[in-house]
Amino acid sequence: MARKLLLLVTILCLCGLALPALGTVFVKVGGVGNGSSWANAFGQIQFGIEAAFAIGGDQVWVAAGTYEKVLILREGVKLYGGFKGNEANLSDRPAFPRPAPDPFASIIDGKGTGSAVTMAFALTSNTIISGFTITNGYNDYGGGGILCFYTNPIISQNIITGNGGSRGAGIYCVGGAATISDNLITDNFADAWGGGICCEAQAKPFIGYNTISNNSAAYYGAGIDCECQSSPCILSNNILGNSAGFDGGGIFVFDGSSPSITANWIIGNTADLYGGGIYCANSSPPITRNLITSNKSLLNGGGIYIYDHSSPTVTDNIIAGNTAKEYGGGICVWWYSLPILTNNTIASNIASKKGGGIAYAYKSSANTWNNIVAFNSSGLYSYTSTPIVRFNCVYNPAGANYTGLTPAPGSGNISVDPLFVNLALGDYHLTAPSPCVNTGFNTAPAIPPVDYAGFNRIVGARVDMGAYESAFLSPIRR
Repeated sequence: MARKLLLLVTILCLCGLALPALGTVFVKVGGVGNGSSWANAFGQIQFGIEAAFAIGGDQVWVAAGTYEKVLILREGVKLYGGFKGNEANLSDRPAFPRPAPDPFASIIDGKGTGSAVTMAFALTSNTIISGFTITNGYNDYGGGGILCFYTNPIISQNIITGNGGSRGAGIYCVGGAATISDNLITDNFADAWGGGICCEAQAKPFIGYNTISNNSAAYYGAGIDCECQSSPCILSNNILGNSAGFDGGGIFVFDGSSPSITANWIIGNTADLYGGGIYCANSSPPITRNLITSNKSLLNGGGIYIYDHSSPTVTDNIIAGNTAKEYGGGICVWWYSLPILTNNTIASNIASKKGGGIAYAYKSSANTWNNIVAFNSSGLYSYTSTPIVRFNCVYNPAGANYTGLTPAPGSGNISVDPLFVNLALGDYHLTAPSPCVNTGFNTAPAIPPVDYAGFNRIVGARVDMGAYESAFLSPIRR
């Protein structure tokens, strides 16, 4: 504590200010006080952080305005932005989400001089940053918006936009287990990988309920990049319109990483090479209950690309309306990969060459059970691979249902119209007379306990094919 006080006293003395008493610390543009009230506020956020840290950790309230200094957050400091500048209680702050433009935005402007916000070493979940627009940060190392270095803070209800860096332009997590929730992470650019978020060095953040949109990366993982044995929980995010120069427009998973990818909407992302929606290489993440639609790759794997000894478990997903210029409009399985593909609905995808639904190539042997692969440009394509294909509905009137499969598809497969509720509107529930009702295999590998909407399987005597159990014609639950 003595060292903390010495640091703070030095800063304040240089500015002719006194140490505030215990309690909330206030900051507003143009403030010249000691942070003890709105009327006596600090003028710089870092002064408020140091004051709160010196008294053992406390809240710092920051009024609307632009603050052109990069920040270092301290343990136990709870930094809240978005105040009008007259509130008496935290709950008086205007509610989130805010309109755009936000009249009460507290803007941290890094001015291109480094990470706009740095959180390093041993911060716990007692450290919070919430309610800010974080912009114009740039760090050659990574983390232009926020750099989390082996630390576990809470990052919530922020807009993180217009930042850059070699990796993790929006947020860069090196180790640690940060909580990243309810943020808008948009329009950030990485010179290498991780336009929105990058996780490395066995990082284990919770990434939930964010909108991650319109970010770009020169190489990999425009939305979220997972490398170096990282294992984030990626739950219920909207991952929209991100663009990668190489692979993984939405999510890129590599190098033994094992994120759980659950209940996300992965829509409209683009990769100039492989994996418009999700790219997996040398990794085996569980991928379940996601909507993966309208993604595009300029080579293979419009929806999901599975490569290089990867064995992900892919269950209960709706993979629809994706496009690959070559192979695997819905899913492409490539190069000694062994995924499990169970109870997915793979519909209306396009591959300009082969495998509009699923393509398997180069010694890959996917377990493919209880799926509906329907209304794609073609069905299943195999090249020098031995997929196990059982109890699927493969119905693709625009092209061949099966091409090159050796051995031939096994028992339980059907090739008839699955009778969706409304194909044109993307409602892939099954109608009562559907031939996919009660025709799956109850002990298929990795059969999920719930369906895409979160309702229990198995309802009838046998599990239904596809992502939905037919007894529940209900809206999507995320």
